[in-house]
Amino acid sequence: QEYLDEEVESCTRRAILYKEYVKGISSSGMQSNCGFEGQINACWTHKVTTKELDTIRAAGFLVSVIHGRHDIIAQVCHARRLAQRLLPVARMVDLHGAHLVSHERPQEVNNALMDLIKATKSATAPHEWSSQPENTSGLIVMAFEHMRNIVRVTKPVRVAAIESS
Repeated sequence: QEYLDEEVESCTRRAILYKEYVKGISSSGMQSNCGFEGQINACWTHKVTTKELDTIRAAGFLVSVIHGRHDIIAQVCHARRLAQRLLPVARMVDLHGAHLVSHERPQEVNNALMDLIKATKSATAPHEWSSQPENTSGLIVMAFEHMRNIVRVTKPVRVAAIESS
């Protein structure tokens, strides 16, 4: 998880994300203690009952599960499983980011939401929505990050000319 361990200003990205998350939840009054406990429970257990899944699928709307692949609080494997369990109404959008992916990658999140809105307005059938490829911008970013890491570890080597006799 090199992404989360990168230094940003005076500490790691992981520490910054955690501080911002706790500060936002605590100071905004966004949730009661009961809600906060429920959110912590959801992050750690990721339990959704079959009845809840059936209710969501039967509600008649499309779903985008937008998630940061480097999230250490709610890991991406759980989001992928949720999207899979919500088929055919759900699409997984896996982005380069962590728990605050909407702050880290606002344009990519907005693009994914616009795709959802357009599909809803055009009455896209659930099986067409879920079978479309996920937002590929995350793949492009992932390829760029991979290449950046290769370049970062590749050390320049001075090569001396070989004298021919």
